[in-house]
Amino acid sequence: MQLTWLEIDKKALAHNLKHFEKRVGRGVEIMPVVKSNAYGHGFFEVAGFCETSPTVKKILVVSLDEALKLRGQKIKKPIVVLSFFNLEQLKKQKGQILENISLSVYDLKTARALNKIARAKGIKIKIHLKIDTGTSRIGFLPAELTVSDASKTLKSFKNLFIEGIFSHFAASETNKKYTRKQLSVFKEILLKLKEEGISPPLKHFACSAAALVSSQSHFNAIRLGIGFYGLWASKQAKKAGRFALKPVLSWQTRLIQVKKIPKNTPVGYGCSCVVNRPTTLGIIPVGYWDGFDRRLSNCGQVLHRGKRCNILGRVCMNMTMIDLTGQPAKAGDQITLIGRQSREKITADEMAGKIGTINYEVVSRINPLLPRILK
Repeated sequence: MQLTWLEIDKKALAHNLKHFEKRVGRGVEIMPVVKSNAYGHGFFEVAGFCETSPTVKKILVVSLDEALKLRGQKIKKPIVVLSFFNLEQLKKQKGQILENISLSVYDLKTARALNKIARAKGIKIKIHLKIDTGTSRIGFLPAELTVSDASKTLKSFKNLFIEGIFSHFAASETNKKYTRKQLSVFKEILLKLKEEGISPPLKHFACSAAALVSSQSHFNAIRLGIGFYGLWASKQAKKAGRFALKPVLSWQTRLIQVKKIPKNTPVGYGCSCVVNRPTTLGIIPVGYWDGFDRRLSNCGQVLHRGKRCNILGRVCMNMTMIDLTGQPAKAGDQITLIGRQSREKITADEMAGKIGTINYEVVSRINPLLPRILK
């Protein structure tokens, strides 16, 4: 019997994908992002769904390591690496593998090195130019492409195919003025590159949130990250969405012990909780090692038999104690950490609110060693 696991809802993935397709319309490719263990949902499980989906044409990852792992699991669809890669690692790969993996380039030095590697292997490597339009992360600075001769140099690299160009918004939901500025910079770069004879077929700027709040950001492709998993990037994105997303993940565990303790008994490390009545205590085999945040100590809740149960004491590395007083309970009973039981539900957003973070962090930090079951 599995003690702790996550259930990944295939129908919810398909539902969310379909609604974003309707929202952006025809002619805009939707590229799911499965980086960072698919935002905690299971790297291979979600990539496998994408592989069989007729809608998905490309799969997006963060690193060459992730791309190669997918290839090792027989994922055949084109993969775009959104961020970093190791040139030495690249040199060791067979040319046939690299021909269907697109790499992001954010400086001329990397582009030059890639061109050399591709020439030595007798192939063309597909690249996406990453432009820093104002988020101040990786990317060409606008002046490098609009003022300098970088565009001419890029064009001279005969073993590179510039398949795409992209950027990333800093505050698409909350700062419309800055978003318009970033869009303007991006369009200026597109125009400059076109004048130099460079017109990448794929242009992508929007993430899940921007796809909802700014139709001008769609171009001909969007990167679908958090929305793919049924979570809203922000309140503003939810308001702009005007459709229902379905959370893909639920997190389950089981009681490993149930016992009664008398009034005034301390619970857990530091004696941070002392029960003020005779209490039925349940212990679950989940702690901060599993990604169940320690800040949920004495304030979080879980579900048992459709009812909310308070966390008592500190969340430990591998265990957490809960209050089952007034409920019939036995070892082996199912406990829901994120998800629904009967009419009650606990969401990643609720958990994020209690620990002062965002839903992205709640799900992406769930231990990747826990089994993900695709249902």
